[in-house]
Amino acid sequence: PGLILLDIMMPGMDGYEVCRRIKAGEKTKDIPVIFVTAKGEIDEKMDIIIDYLHRIDRRDRIRTIGAFFRGMFGLIPILIMIWSVWYFVEHGDDMLQKITGMAAQQAASITQQGGTEFLEKFKLMFPEGTQ
Repeated sequence: PGLILLDIMMPGMDGYEVCRRIKAGEKTKDIPVIFVTAKGEIDEKMDIIIDYLHRIDRRDRIRTIGAFFRGMFGLIPILIMIWSVWYFVEHGDDMLQKITGMAAQQAASITQQGGTEFLEKFKLMFPEGTQ
């Protein structure tokens, strides 16, 4: 159960002893217990019970809202990854053309500046790969 309403005055065993046994059990120790009794003003006691129930409800709502936002923040990296894949699929050809064009321009500038000088530097840097 989510809540136990317990009468203090019961035949045989009083409400305090029942509460001790409830709190001693592993499965029932976290269940909130509200004591009620026929002594005193019933309206006042009911107001306290209703106020307590409202606080429990408010706390559960806050937990639910917090879990929602934690879930949303967890989705952000996934959404960024999906957007990145979509962007690459949509614009990958343009990016590849730009990279290829830049590589062609650099190759042309190297050959115009004297390709032999570049090849000599390359042979010095990688002597085993130029045979």
